[in-house]
Amino acid sequence: MNDHHYLSLICCLLSLYLHKYSLSSPFCSDGSLYEFGEVCMFLSSCVSDCVWGYICLYFLLTGSLFCSFLFVKTLSTVNYTQQGWRVFNTSLYYVSTEMRSWNRSRNYCRKRGSDLLIINSKEEQEFIIKNLSSSRAWIGLSDSETEGVWKWVDGSELITGFWRTGEPNSYRNENCVITGYGSDFMKNWADFPCSDRFFWVCEKRIFN
Repeated sequence: MNDHHYLSLICCLLSLYLHKYSLSSPFCSDGSLYEFGEVCMFLSSCVSDCVWGYICLYFLLTGSLFCSFLFVKTLSTVNYTQQGWRVFNTSLYYVSTEMRSWNRSRNYCRKRGSDLLIINSKEEQEFIIKNLSSSRAWIGLSDSETEGVWKWVDGSELITGFWRTGEPNSYRNENCVITGYGSDFMKNWADFPCSDRFFWVCEKRIFN
């Protein structure tokens, strides 16, 4: 059985589950259910890049409760993507369409069950820059507690950074960090005053 067969089976099983229990799903804005074929097509596009989509096939067939957990996460993920969030690996990302200070940006994220972005790899950094479309945006990094000690919003210290040449420079009490400051994908972080206004990126872990 090839990958497309696996995906088709997953989609059909999930859509049958929806119809059997008459669940209101996030697939339709009015709360109604898509037709069988539409559910299959939609879920195929959603889970084609997700490893756990394949894992779910096994647990669907064995009837494990773990698949129920994955099923709920799938619906939750679809709901977020319909609100403008984007998926990369095991996280959801929201790129703002307005500009705010660092603290106000973070408050926006936290009210939605997420937080400002934590960048853990060059792949994630590249994904974010491609989605910013040449904009500059706040990320969840600052040295507000101790000057020169850069920490993420989860309290962990920065290990690998993607600073622009000459940054950070702490000019004008610059304690918060943006990404997208320059054309180099891998060297475009800079510190700015936290009161300045930029776009921002929220991140929500799918399995948290």
